[in-house]
Amino acid sequence: AEHSSASTDSTLNHEDAVDTITYPIASSSGIEGEISMGLHSLEVTDQGMLLTMSFVPDYDDSDGPARFFDGLHTAGNIDSYLLPAVNDRQNMKAYYVPNAEGEHLSGWTYFRTEPWASSMDIHVRSGETAVLWAYYPVPEDEIDTVDVAVMPGVQDFRDVQINWGDYEPGDYGNAAEVDGDE
Repeated sequence: AEHSSASTDSTLNHEDAVDTITYPIASSSGIEGEISMGLHSLEVTDQGMLLTMSFVPDYDDSDGPARFFDGLHTAGNIDSYLLPAVNDRQNMKAYYVPNAEGEHLSGWTYFRTEPWASSMDIHVRSGETAVLWAYYPVPEDEIDTVDVAVMPGVQDFRDVQINWGDYEPGDYGNAAEVDGDE
């Protein structure tokens, strides 16, 4: 069977992650092992707030690379998507990847590809780096850090620094309007 190598990204090194969390593979596929999840950046761009993460599974791949969403994950709805949430606990707000309708909570899916989140329909060999990214609405408040929750039962990334780039915290919407008037 042909397997896409689109899941490997040589420009992003898992070792360069700001923080990593390792969790056991929870799958009805019978695969045993663990996955190291790395948080790379959370940056504000003119497209929104971009989260970039890497995932490196460690398992016996002698039968070939496992599919990321159902070979390496099965827990509740995780076999259809991962729902990473950006939590601003200080202001009691959570930010999610919007879907095409702009309202429902979305995330990394396999069944359709949103233009602002990567697809989980990838095959990943043991030790290979899978890179997933997603765009979120930009936080409305003047904050510098948030927590990032990737999946139920796995601890959050705490106090993740937001890279505001050319924007000022709490002033993102106004900056965009000013730029549009020139």
